[in-house]
Amino acid sequence: MLEGFVDDEAEELRQRIIPVTKMLVKLRKVSFKTINSSTLLLPQWFSILAEHKKKETVIPRDVKTCWNSTYDMLDYSCEHKRHINAFTSEDAENGLSEFALSKGEWKIAEQLCEVLSILKDATLYFSRSTPDLTTVIPSMDYINSEFEKIIVNVNFDPAIRAAVSLAKSEQKYSAASMRNLKLIVREEFELSYKREYRDEEVDEMQVDEDEVTETKTNHFDNLPSLAPPKTDSLRDELDRYLDGDPEATEDVIAWWYDKRKSFPCLYRMALDYLTIPDVKRIFSRGRLMLPYVCNRLKVQTTRSLMCLGPWSRLGMIHDDDVKAVVLLDEVPLEQGDEDGDIEMPEGWDSIDTDIII
Repeated sequence: MLEGFVDDEAEELRQRIIPVTKMLVKLRKVSFKTINSSTLLLPQWFSILAEHKKKETVIPRDVKTCWNSTYDMLDYSCEHKRHINAFTSEDAENGLSEFALSKGEWKIAEQLCEVLSILKDATLYFSRSTPDLTTVIPSMDYINSEFEKIIVNVNFDPAIRAAVSLAKSEQKYSAASMRNLKLIVREEFELSYKREYRDEEVDEMQVDEDEVTETKTNHFDNLPSLAPPKTDSLRDELDRYLDGDPEATEDVIAWWYDKRKSFPCLYRMALDYLTIPDVKRIFSRGRLMLPYVCNRLKVQTTRSLMCLGPWSRLGMIHDDDVKAVVLLDEVPLEQGDEDGDIEMPEGWDSIDTDIII
């Protein structure tokens, strides 16, 4: 984690972040020991929660291979601060008193949780179906801006500010990578986030430690740089496109690519439509080509299969009949042709409309 620093700088930074490390180690120990002591510590923890009329939950574990698990552990611990203090007190007589957090360590935990909430929200935001590559640069700008505010904010513990400085120093982007990303950003998004951050100054964050919010919002939901284009701008773009003269072109995708600056929104829409993959190619595997399968089915078989689904949902197919069919013996392969296909008897797939269910 300290690669790229000279020995003196690395040692100084390591000393500055020791309080953060100690706090995390204590909470990890409490979580690990509680979860793995199902007969002693876990029942005691549940009893403490029951005394305060809290739901029986366990302290989340901080796992290296699980994204945001550190934040989840800190968020839960800060919410159950009073209960964890009682759980790790000497009066509890459970051997966890050595992992009790002091007031200073709880302050560090709360501030670190606030810092990590930005990254947690970023993970949740990019896990949605709406974000795409056009939102990467504005989002990274926002994260970088928030980290810069925290670094200069004297209300944060020096250990937190040192840890954020370390995290920020590891954000290395080559000039070529940034140029490639900017080519992908839509024109309206690019202009909006440039206007937002052009003259922005670093302001100190005002943290109210006593403020408690019941509902949590995502940091990235209301970023101006990630807001969709206004209706007026979309309408103007469409009018300009419709007012233009028709052009003959052999490569439609290349034409839209050349016009991406003039019609950024229409370009994305055209690209989405024109690059839809062939459905048969997507769903075909080996000999299971869709035309191959469909062409080998008789019309009556296809009709029967289409009726089977809706009739089953309507309760017109009895479960006993389905079970009986499933339990039938397999047809010997010797009865099939060279491809293993079995010729079914005539009328096996007919639908008897005279039967009233």
